[in-house]
Amino acid sequence: MNASLTFKELRYVTDVPVYVTKSAANVIAFTASLVVTICLGFYGLGRDVKGNAMEINDEFPTVISPRFWTFSVWVVIFVMQGAFVFAQSLKPFRDLPIVQDGIIYNLFLIHCFHIGWVVSYVFRSIPVATGFMAMCVLFLLKLSVAIYDFKYEPASEGATEAQQPRGIEISTEHLLFKLPFHLHLGSAMVVLVVNINQLFLFYDWTWISHSTLAISSLFAFWLIGTFSLFFLRKPNFTVPLAIAWGVMGIWSALSPLTNDLKEEFGRRLVFQIRNGAIVICLEHLVFTIVRFIFHYEYNEYIQPQPAQHQRVSTIANF
Repeated sequence: MNASLTFKELRYVTDVPVYVTKSAANVIAFTASLVVTICLGFYGLGRDVKGNAMEINDEFPTVISPRFWTFSVWVVIFVMQGAFVFAQSLKPFRDLPIVQDGIIYNLFLIHCFHIGWVVSYVFRSIPVATGFMAMCVLFLLKLSVAIYDFKYEPASEGATEAQQPRGIEISTEHLLFKLPFHLHLGSAMVVLVVNINQLFLFYDWTWISHSTLAISSLFAFWLIGTFSLFFLRKPNFTVPLAIAWGVMGIWSALSPLTNDLKEEFGRRLVFQIRNGAIVICLEHLVFTIVRFIFHYEYNEYIQPQPAQHQRVSTIANF
């Protein structure tokens, strides 16, 4: 009777470190994504490139386009994910279940789609760029769900070393294995909403007015942040903060109110979006702090378990 073994079963039977392929894929995709982002996205290098990301962004101005310095958050994202890519290659971390069975190949696919977004955006293909960013958000959501409530199983008697569960400190787990992806998710959602608004400008669609689309975009920012804080069993505090940073950039882009802004978008719409953006920014900041305090004090504190079980309950899902 023939039966094929999965990678995980093969590892348990033979103690073969099959995690190497996942680690290598993450390293390759992250490195390629970083190089493409710097060379094409930041400097606009390359044949037939229409401009760098800032120039293309200025070519399609919308009322919810944030100041370009808002995208400096991507420096933080790449630094934090670079730390993860390095850590997941090290012996203490590379065999962790959260890496092998949680993150798996999602990060590889996310950076492949990110490369597609950068290339299509600097080539002024807004529809293709929007599609790639939508796929980034989709797989970031998939990754976040996979690591949302990851549990470690207790060690089995007589198991090999490869079968033993491995644990890490809660602070290390969140800084290395959750925070980078949650920050990426929130920032990617901001970019996706801006790209959708630019898509309407690219095709000159009029079946939804610019004001309706802009106000709907602000509502989407508020809804995502509120859902992350109040509708999850373990609230996500990073996504609302990333959105708050993005809408602060929108408020900054509309302040002060110039004659050019009034002529391009209309005085009333600019006031609505500017005021709405700063309200959402402050609300997400304040609610995140308050929600964190209540969550820390009343909901998630669990005393460490005796025995050798590796998992200690997460105090907060950053």
